[in-house]
Amino acid sequence: LKREVHPDISAEVKDGNIKFVTFNDVFNEKAFVRLMIEKKGEIIFKPKDVEKKEIEIEITSQELLKKSESEIYEIQKNENELKENGTKIEINRSTKAPISRLKPKVIDIFQLVMNYNDIGKVLDNSALSDVETYRILSFLLNNKFILKR
Repeated sequence: LKREVHPDISAEVKDGNIKFVTFNDVFNEKAFVRLMIEKKGEIIFKPKDVEKKEIEIEITSQELLKKSESEIYEIQKNENELKENGTKIEINRSTKAPISRLKPKVIDIFQLVMNYNDIGKVLDNSALSDVETYRILSFLLNNKFILKR
């Protein structure tokens, strides 16, 4: 995979399908979606060894492209809303709502906010897709569990 402006991109292509993608420190489908959002350079897929092999992408390259396209608009919309005043976020220490009533995946994102205080780092470290992570961050902000700095 070649993109001149980002040397930290690599991919594995097997049987004509993308099986593994890294983009900075993010992997596979999440990395591919972020790669597709980038507006710079040209994407050329070539077979290449990848140092970090985790779970292979199980869908075809066409399915991966369709899935990415459907997520890009929502990611850009959420990104603009959440990052308009910067990327720093923090736990609202005076929230009255009980955290124990949150769903486990919402608690996971809440913990990432507590650990990193940065939207970008929360997205990078979330096991969820960027779309789902943005939705949860919006929920947490709207319900005053977290605050923008």
